[in-house]
Amino acid sequence: MTAPTVTGPAHDGPADDGPAHDGPAHDGPAHDGLAHDGLGPLLRWLPRQPDPVDLELVCAEHDRPGRGRAGRTVVQLDGCAATLAPSVHLELLAAGVSSLTVRLDECLAPEVALGVVDQANALLTAAGATVHVVAEVTGGVRRRVVHRTDDLPVPRRAVLGLRPGTRDAVVPRPVADPARAATALRVLAPAVATSPPAALSLLAAPGARLEVTGCTGCGTCVRSCPTAALSLRAGLPHPDGSVTQVLALAPVDCTGCDECLTACPEDAVRRVGELTWADVVRDGLVPLAEVRTVECRRCGAPVPAGGGGLCPVCAFRRSSPFGSLVFPEVPGPQNAAPAPTTAPRAPGAA
Repeated sequence: MTAPTVTGPAHDGPADDGPAHDGPAHDGPAHDGLAHDGLGPLLRWLPRQPDPVDLELVCAEHDRPGRGRAGRTVVQLDGCAATLAPSVHLELLAAGVSSLTVRLDECLAPEVALGVVDQANALLTAAGATVHVVAEVTGGVRRRVVHRTDDLPVPRRAVLGLRPGTRDAVVPRPVADPARAATALRVLAPAVATSPPAALSLLAAPGARLEVTGCTGCGTCVRSCPTAALSLRAGLPHPDGSVTQVLALAPVDCTGCDECLTACPEDAVRRVGELTWADVVRDGLVPLAEVRTVECRRCGAPVPAGGGGLCPVCAFRRSSPFGSLVFPEVPGPQNAAPAPTTAPRAPGAA
């Protein structure tokens, strides 16, 4: 029987519907690689506008966002611009804005926010894109209408039930931050998907470069990956009933969380470096290991061919059907140090 394909956990719903970031408010983007920025409605709204938008983002702490340069669509964020990931700026540009300005006056962490803008621009330059993000530290004095991400204006054509134009395609937002950045870069510079510029190879991406030795094909690392970056795919069965399974990594989905390293029961997964953005923007999978497996005779889990035919759990239960396995670090009498022994006293000794 062919072993089923194992993939990571499913992700239902928009990527930005998760809980708010609970860390410090201005320490930069969240490091879990998932979107908690609340900008999903804005990204869905922009492509439906009849004309490109000249967009300005303002921090939530700005007390006068309505004062500034005329002619822009002003959106006040739910938090600080310093908490955005660089991929957010790339996504907004890919959604069709004519220009993107990040307002930094009255920002509580302007240096961090400027660093995020610089990272986005470095990716755009390396990819050969013709657009960039502008960081502005001084504003104008003209009065403007300020919108919130949950209160964006509806175009008149949409109110009348008319087609909003040719820019109404909305691409589902990927879960992982590297995937969101790569998707945007492929829109802004389509050639990167097939032949990434050499400059992208010089920029480190969040993902981990992995090396796998001694894989048993159990799929634990695949199930532990929060962004489904790992997959275990089985080929056609061999005449002896075994199958060759291939463990592969999708660099575009890897956030470098190292969950797979911690979860592997065989310590077969090692981190040997960092991925580059050239690895991330390419389409496809990177094979990490091949292992020939058969089904466990008792539970059906994959086990390496040529072994005893039982997975570790079933092998232990067979050797000790009424026993239990206690880890050495667990306190208890079974792990207590042996009592010291003393030599018997001689008769009449004091």
